[in-house]
Amino acid sequence: MTRRDRTPAQQRTAWLLGLLSGTVGLVALYAVLAARAPGDTAAGALTGGLTVLLLACVARWRTVRRGRTASTATRIGGGALDERDDHVLTRTLAVVGYVAILASGLASAAVMVGADAATVVRALPFALLGTLGITFVVVDRRS
Repeated sequence: MTRRDRTPAQQRTAWLLGLLSGTVGLVALYAVLAARAPGDTAAGALTGGLTVLLLACVARWRTVRRGRTASTATRIGGGALDERDDHVLTRTLAVVGYVAILASGLASAAVMVGADAATVVRALPFALLGTLGITFVVVDRRS
């Protein structure tokens, strides 16, 4: 069930352009943070960004090398989705978006009744990442 809307050369070009764009964006972010941010913020952003780019490269390599036996998450991370993977990703992100809207409303209400705003803002990304992981596993198993 592989999608055939792009040739392998077009897929490779799109992948390399995406990787290049991510690298340029990471370097720009590092330059801005190194000049303005306190402490090791720039180094942390650079480390995290390079880790994400490296994991995407590993996923792409696994997808190209073993496309049929690669997991859904690996094919999504490597940019070689088929129709089922696209469906899983779309459903997962739809649920995360819905939860994000609800969570932001609840966070606003929590701050209004006296919760510490910094704590609430720090908790939101973890709640959304947890939602992403759980939803992805559930949708992937049911599809």
